[in-house]
Amino acid sequence: MRREANEEVMRIILILIASLALAPAAIAEVYKWVDSNGKVHYGDTPPANARATPVDMTSSGPSRAGQVPATAAAEQASQPPAQPPIQISIAPETPAPQPATRGMDFGVYIMLRVGMSEGELLGIAGEPDLRRRSRATDIYTYLPTAADPFTTTITLVRGRVNEIDRDRKF
Repeated sequence: MRREANEEVMRIILILIASLALAPAAIAEVYKWVDSNGKVHYGDTPPANARATPVDMTSSGPSRAGQVPATAAAEQASQPPAQPPIQISIAPETPAPQPATRGMDFGVYIMLRVGMSEGELLGIAGEPDLRRRSRATDIYTYLPTAADPFTTTITLVRGRVNEIDRDRKF
């Protein structure tokens, strides 16, 4: 069994070596020629009616892809654009309106208790003004309003109310 595995590995290595040895022969020659209208063409077979020169395909430094040769750039600059440029205007985004601070009324506060679920809390008090989340802890903050000058902070651990804190801010 081990001998068969070694023979298979050797066969794969020989195929890879043969592939690498034949790779340069697979690269086709590329030719460049200019037609009667002055347009430059490239191809793997030269035309019979034009003088073609082989193109050097070896790397000669960093790529200059996307750069226009100086002669082509001058030729493009002398020609008028085929179509007028398209102008796009984008209206600035208006910031989303901030929801009004809801706060928490004292009548709601006295219905809260440690141990209640997050669903019960949201059902009684509604969505908080601020919500901070960490791994197993959520902190809901109900900000003070003119009618109720208290900040109520509720800490939930694993979806259950763990602590309720109410401080006067005004």
